[in-house]
Amino acid sequence: MYDNSASLALTGSGITILGQTASLTAVTLGGALFVGIGAVLALGDRLKRRRDGS
Repeated sequence: MYDNSASLALTGSGITILGQTASLTAVTLGGALFVGIGAVLALGDRLKRRRDGS
């Protein structure tokens, strides 16, 4: 009889690591998206002001 408790534990820790990596990736992507949108809005605002000023 093969004892698969060790492989089950390994799979469990693998899933945990995967979950942590996924949440880290989500946080990183969310932050990058937030910064990107902020930069685009700031750039658009600056361009609009320059156009109004001229």
